[in-house]
Amino acid sequence: MLFQRTLLFLFSTSLILSCQPGSNDAPLAATADTRFSANAAFAVQTQVVSECTFNGSTLLTGSSVTAYQNSSVPYGSACISEVRSCNIGFLSGSYNYGTCAVNTPASCLFNGQTIAHGISIEAYPGSSVDLGAECIFEMRTCNNGVLSGSNQFASCSINLPASCLFNGQTIISGQSANAYLNSSVPFGQLCSAETRYCVNGALSGSNQYASCVVDQPASCLFNGQTLSDGQSVSAYLNSAVGFGGTCQAEVRTCANGILSGANQFASCVVDQPASCLFNGQTIVHGSSVTGYLKSNSSFGELCDAQERFCNNGQLAGSYQFASCSIDQPASCLFNGQTIANGSSVTAFASSTVNCGSLCKSESRTCSNGILSGSNNFSGCAVGSPKSCLFNGQTIASGQTVTGYLSASVSNGQQCSSEVKTCANGVLSGTYTNASCIVISSKDDDDRDDQKEKYCHKNRVEKKQCNDNDDKDKSEKDGKNNQHSDKGSTLNWFEEKDTEHFDCGLHLGWYKEKKKVKTKYNERELEDKNHKKDK
Repeated sequence: MLFQRTLLFLFSTSLILSCQPGSNDAPLAATADTRFSANAAFAVQTQVVSECTFNGSTLLTGSSVTAYQNSSVPYGSACISEVRSCNIGFLSGSYNYGTCAVNTPASCLFNGQTIAHGISIEAYPGSSVDLGAECIFEMRTCNNGVLSGSNQFASCSINLPASCLFNGQTIISGQSANAYLNSSVPFGQLCSAETRYCVNGALSGSNQYASCVVDQPASCLFNGQTLSDGQSVSAYLNSAVGFGGTCQAEVRTCANGILSGANQFASCVVDQPASCLFNGQTIVHGSSVTGYLKSNSSFGELCDAQERFCNNGQLAGSYQFASCSIDQPASCLFNGQTIANGSSVTAFASSTVNCGSLCKSESRTCSNGILSGSNNFSGCAVGSPKSCLFNGQTIASGQTVTGYLSASVSNGQQCSSEVKTCANGVLSGTYTNASCIVISSKDDDDRDDQKEKYCHKNRVEKKQCNDNDDKDKSEKDGKNNQHSDKGSTLNWFEEKDTEHFDCGLHLGWYKEKKKVKTKYNERELEDKNHKKDK
């Protein structure tokens, strides 16, 4: 057994040395490690503990903890402690408590009252002292359950002095009461009084009565009415005076049975004034009534009136009529319609106006049979708008139609158009052609030759030629993808030359047409040269 402990000590020492600074060996594990001695004659396995336990807490080797001898100590004592260190599983020291508390100091008890430690209280040697004496106290302090001093009473009072008795009333010492020489005195006299003081049972003064009253004064009698002393009443010289007169009064006052003054009447009235009579109507004095000079007036006139006042039976003024009426105004007549006075009617200068014009009106007012203004028509109607005529086509007012600058244009040019609007017979714009076509010179020559032969041979009318021309033109437009409208090649010729060509009517038609074509070719050549110069 001794041999094993020696080996353990030696091996532990080698482990400690291996952990010293500067050692080349590796440090030991945090918890435990198994080592074998390399030089031992035989192998000994040893387990090294490197942690300590204190109050359920784990301490590593080299760490320490503060431990206390006791968990608590009495008030006034100090907690004793030590530092315990962990060294490879061994904890130094012997104290076992991780904390220590100083106990709370004890309180004291005084007359059933708990006094906390350090608190002081007043204490008296007795609970009361005689009147004139003084309560003396001491301060008793609680120190950890021990109360200093010796006085046993928590309070002290001064005994009350003796009270006095006056007419069955208790008078406390130091207080007083009023006392009277007599219980009553005649009216007009004063009660004689003194103040009696109670001093510890002794009452000063000599008056014996606690109260005194002054006798009531005698009342007075006036016209069967009793008047108390000091009460006054209005008394009149007469019981009535005439209207316009004044009642003469005086104030009579009762003084202990004697009434001043001499007037004998308790009331006085002024006679009522007389009323007035106006057209069977009674007018009270002070009131008024409106009187009129005449009973009726013409329309436009005013009734002449005056205010008549009644004064004690006398009615001022002279107008005799109680009412006045104004005649009704005359009405007016307009186109068989009766217009009341003050009413108005709308009258027009004419019964109809052209489209685009305004009906002129005025308001005519009736004034006592006279109608203002001069217009004579009760109503006015605006005429329908006029239509327009464009190339034989009727265009209603407000509608539009397309007009062209020329009936035809040369190949490569576009037809110039505008929208023309009809406004009450007036057609806007300046373009006069209803249609426009684009003409190709080569195709026209072939077409015109055929047309010339056809028209010259058959002597057909111009309308039929134009119809055929429209058909041919439509086919040509389909080939050339050019826009065209209704019309004919002949129309273009008519625009280029001032002469009129009627197929079948002029013998020299072919010759004249050739003449126009020549003009067209010359014009086309001029246009090309003009473009080239540009």
